[in-house]
Amino acid sequence: MLSSIFTVGFLVSLLAGTIRLATPILLPALGQIYTQRAGILNLGVEGTMTIAGFSAAYKTGNLWIGLLSGMFFGMLWSLIMAWLSVTMRANQVIAGIALNILGAGTAVYVYRIIFGVQSLPPQVTPFA
Repeated sequence: MLSSIFTVGFLVSLLAGTIRLATPILLPALGQIYTQRAGILNLGVEGTMTIAGFSAAYKTGNLWIGLLSGMFFGMLWSLIMAWLSVTMRANQVIAGIALNILGAGTAVYVYRIIFGVQSLPPQVTPFA
């Protein structure tokens, strides 16, 4: 019974789908390694990734501009986290979670302004 379900094709597609869907979490986690080494606990990295990259890539039609835009807004969002942690001496866990929720909410709000409410989500041609 299980051998008919867990075929090689199923396992390969499961692994490929896992890597594809884990990338938006994996990339911020790799950046989180550097902030941990600097002594800042930034829990808002997933919210940072969702802010601007897709919108810029969709509007310009260029994935590299989307990548650079995501990097720029990621640096800007991290600057806000650094200001909260260092200058305002806010609790890093609370500030990180707040920025994560604010980033995800801002992304949804901006997407609604740019794309409106659609039955199918907008898509961008991925890198080859």
